[in-house]
Amino acid sequence: MTSFVFAIDNEQSIIDPEKLHIGLTLEPTSLDPTTDASAVIQRITYQNIFEGLTQINQKGQVLSSLAKSWVISDDGLTYTFLLHEGVYFHNGVLLTADIARSSLMRLMNKASHNPIKHKFAHINTITVNNDNEVKVQLQWPDPHFLFNLGLGGAVIQEPKSYSTNGQKPMGTGPYIFQEWEKGNFLKLRGNPNYWQTLPSIKQVLITFVPTRSEVVELLTQSTIDGYDNMSEINFLQILSTQSRYKQVFGQTQGEIIIAFNHANKMLASLPIRKAISYAIDKNKIKSNLYFGESELISSFFPAGHEASLHLSEGYSFNLDKAKSLMEGNIVAIKPLRLIIPPTTYARYIGVYIPQMLEQINIPVSVESVTWEEWTKRVYIDKDYDLSVVAHTEANDLEVYAKDNYYFNYSNVEYKQLMKKLMKTTPQRQRIPLLKKAQRLLIEDAASVFLMMLPKTGIWDSRLQGYWVDEPLPALIFSQISWRNNTMNVLVQ
Repeated sequence: MTSFVFAIDNEQSIIDPEKLHIGLTLEPTSLDPTTDASAVIQRITYQNIFEGLTQINQKGQVLSSLAKSWVISDDGLTYTFLLHEGVYFHNGVLLTADIARSSLMRLMNKASHNPIKHKFAHINTITVNNDNEVKVQLQWPDPHFLFNLGLGGAVIQEPKSYSTNGQKPMGTGPYIFQEWEKGNFLKLRGNPNYWQTLPSIKQVLITFVPTRSEVVELLTQSTIDGYDNMSEINFLQILSTQSRYKQVFGQTQGEIIIAFNHANKMLASLPIRKAISYAIDKNKIKSNLYFGESELISSFFPAGHEASLHLSEGYSFNLDKAKSLMEGNIVAIKPLRLIIPPTTYARYIGVYIPQMLEQINIPVSVESVTWEEWTKRVYIDKDYDLSVVAHTEANDLEVYAKDNYYFNYSNVEYKQLMKKLMKTTPQRQRIPLLKKAQRLLIEDAASVFLMMLPKTGIWDSRLQGYWVDEPLPALIFSQISWRNNTMNVLVQ
């Protein structure tokens, strides 16, 4: 972790220890993580509004949550969860094993729109032993089952709220949804009946600030207390001129990629995909200040993991190879449409892509869209050729095996490998399979794999408890607090 602290210019800064005001770049279109894969939904709701049977901490470890404890059978096929007693949803309904079962059944339903339902396809049966005990029977052992139950898409919801959680989320968490003025802000208030220790922060205001100028204004005026995932360029220089803030650099599990729409006839050509992969200069992109602490990746896998491949196994910038592949190509070259979401990393990378592909005579038009437009056009309708996005879900190699996914990618060998990997438990046996999966994606140039998404937080130097590293998208307000010895004092 690296951090920089900037001194404020001799001014008194008064804070309310029960209030927190943060800024986020992206505004979600929904607040239900069980129906939408957007990371920003989890960032707002995870362990704040919604809770699951388990939860994931900052170190990526599995902890108990709504499940007080669990017992795993010797064969690894049966999980018996004991729920905490006296847990109520925000509408006053008591959590029971029947409700937990309902949520899990909805999660694994084939008709479900849950973005992580594929992780639970091996559930065989879910039964209720008593009011506080639910048993899950798997078809095969799964070393990631408890971890996956702690993801945002696996939260437990009250059945009567299923249809309304997108706009008025209602869970068991320490915060209750209060107000959402779209295009402006979202408010949460503390849950006075929360089943665990009440958090010190009682009121949370989230302001959506999609443009660089708005972020600059809020920070220079000290309007917000934090900006959780700063993907802005050269902010050290801006902040150093005045600020009460601390800039903290951490790591995520997110891989930044240039996504190909394989339904495009031109991009269906492997030589063209390889040519594009060779034409992209990752080091030039990474040379920017914001990406300075990012690690380049060779495939769709986190750098630093024991199973990750060396960079030399991926595509390094080689313009000669790229041009040679294009010269031997027999597919008609047509302009490609690059659809860019509003994240600053994507818009920054989007500046380079047309320049780099111009060198191999591939014209690229760029269209910057809102997050809502990106979700509709790219993720749902698949109406794009190229896009830039970070996949922030942990253990997500299987997305390249999903049918009807926005990549429109299909590889029978890869799908078979994912099925084998899913049923392989010992880590020493999984590592060769993980490496083989990465190599298949490289050989197929399934996407351009760029680098890990860095996490750069901007926080009031008096705040504590926020996550520095991010194993999954989360901004857990109950863990954040103001230091007692900084109340109503001069920041130095």
